[in-house]
Amino acid sequence: MKSTEEKKIETIFNHWVTEEELKHLFGKTIKDENDYIRFVGYSEASFITDIVRLYLLRGDRKTASEYAKRLDRKTAFGLLVHD
Repeated sequence: MKSTEEKKIETIFNHWVTEEELKHLFGKTIKDENDYIRFVGYSEASFITDIVRLYLLRGDRKTASEYAKRLDRKTAFGLLVHD
């Protein structure tokens, strides 16, 4: 399995995600970044999508929108409109 440190990929764990936020986002406890990667798969688009969802959960639409710009338009629109 790849480590995000090998390629310096950003995940929700770079954004001080809490246990409560993890449970809200995924419906289960995720103990660390490696557990997260096993759960969602190694996909930069998935990582960015989860960062957007995290900031929406926190009520920070500005930061969520900035990260959403890294996604394809359809995915970004779906995330930001359905919040």
